[in-house]
Amino acid sequence: MSRCELPLAAFVLLGAFGAAAGVREQFSNPPPESRLQAWYHWTTTGITDECLAADLKAMGELGVGTAHVFMPGQSGLPPYTEPLTPEWWKRWETAVREAKKNGIKLGFHNCPGWSSSGGKWIKPEDSMKLLVAAATDVDDLAKPVKLAQPISQRGFYRDVAVFAFPIEKPTAPSEVSGDFKADFEAFRRGEAPIDLPTAKGEPGCTLLFEYARPIAPTSLVTTWKESQFYLDVEVSCSADGKAWKRLATRAYRLFNCQLTPKVLPLAKCPPSRFFRIKVTPVQPPPWVGYVRRKLASVDFTTLPLVSDIDDKNGASTAFGYRPPADPDASGIARGTIIDLTQFLKGDGTLDVNGMAAGVSSAADGQVLRAGAGKRARAGMRQTD
Repeated sequence: MSRCELPLAAFVLLGAFGAAAGVREQFSNPPPESRLQAWYHWTTTGITDECLAADLKAMGELGVGTAHVFMPGQSGLPPYTEPLTPEWWKRWETAVREAKKNGIKLGFHNCPGWSSSGGKWIKPEDSMKLLVAAATDVDDLAKPVKLAQPISQRGFYRDVAVFAFPIEKPTAPSEVSGDFKADFEAFRRGEAPIDLPTAKGEPGCTLLFEYARPIAPTSLVTTWKESQFYLDVEVSCSADGKAWKRLATRAYRLFNCQLTPKVLPLAKCPPSRFFRIKVTPVQPPPWVGYVRRKLASVDFTTLPLVSDIDDKNGASTAFGYRPPADPDASGIARGTIIDLTQFLKGDGTLDVNGMAAGVSSAADGQVLRAGAGKRARAGMRQTD
């Protein structure tokens, strides 16, 4: 019995060593179907035959088996190669030839641009769209009112729906100030944005908001003139403007957020007359860069709002859904919402004469005008 066990054990041991050696060899020299695949970003501009040959040679030496060409089109450096021109096709001939020479399979996106489904031949009405909206405060729907125009990218917008509902209007501050130069009074009245000192080498800033009477907001709502910015924000409150309580902080790392309002929940804010917002710039990615960010509006409000809405509805470049911080938060009662879509006229006003008496008599609320807008990214070369 023992004379049979030794050869069997030796056979199993040798087999294990052989299997290990085989695995080691496969990792050292993987078969074509198991080799690395890599994104191969073309900046659209600055593509030359020489750089393509050098890139693909290096990829082959590193063991890359497949390169997927992605043309984001974010660089403005010469020489610019216009997609689908004879020069552009020459670059592709070079890429295919060099890839084959280095044993690399070549894949590519279906079009230039980050959207991956557009081109200059695509009309705006046939391109990717985003649902956009703008709110207008009203005191009485029986009075003529022109509704605010939602964001229009590249001149494209189509109305989808109009809804009215009663809400509590945010209290306006009696005074706005800051530790930098700006027309704060025009900003307070909603007449002009302010440029925050957030460019490279600038320290950031502090904004102060004073109210005539104490308020206890549940959210801070800000709107911006840029769709991408990298800032740290801290919000505090005070009853006397001297002793401060921190309410919230947020590290904004926003890329392509489509100019939607930013909602920052405020934790257990006591009634306060003074509010402070500290803004600190952080190093952005190179494709964003340091610039002065334009702040368009600030509202401290008790309205039921959803934070990070542009992440949750797919409007921004986000890579994971984050559920609401407070899933039990109350919203606008469905029974109080009035559909006014049929009364919207082409000039953006409501046909008050056509409304039923019960509808037109609704007062103290907000009208939301929603529609389809062209999806776009600010600050980047567009090819879609």
